Amino acid sequence: MEPASFRPLVLCSIVLAGKFFVTILLQQRATAAAGMRAPEDGTVQGLRPRFGEPISVGDNAQLKAHFSSAREKAVRWTRIVANDVESIPFSLVLFTVSALAGADTLWLQRAVYVFAAARVCHTVSYAMAVQPLRSLSFVVGWVTVFAALWGAVVAL
Repeated sequence: MEPASFRPLVLCSIVLAGKFFVTILLQQRATAAAGMRAPEDGTVQGLRPRFGEPISVGDNAQLKAHFSSAREKAVRWTRIVANDVESIPFSLVLFTVSALAGADTLWLQRAVYVFAAARVCHTVSYAMAVQPLRSLSFVVGWVTVFAALWGAVVAL
């Protein structure tokens, strides 16, 4: 086990933690704008948040369009956060296991760097609704995890 194996892992963990922090702030902002926060969180734009229940806007087409768009953004950011929570911690554990197993340092470094770049790309492309980049970055991220695990198998 070489300390050099862990440097990229630490660096990418810091980058991904920062990305996650920004992501949850943007998610919070989006859910607040859509009126999807908990009622005890106070008022949002003069309306009482109700956990995403439809907000009565009457026949005002402009308000309907605003809240429809706001809800889409809120759901999009909530899914980005959920995807990060499902993917990043597990992947970082598997990268650590690969490093502990003695995977080739250069192989592991490349995998970790590409994973971090793919996760950032996934978040940006998901937020901007860009396909197929979103799917491609998701797949590339998981391919790097399996590549790191393969490096561990080879080392054993």
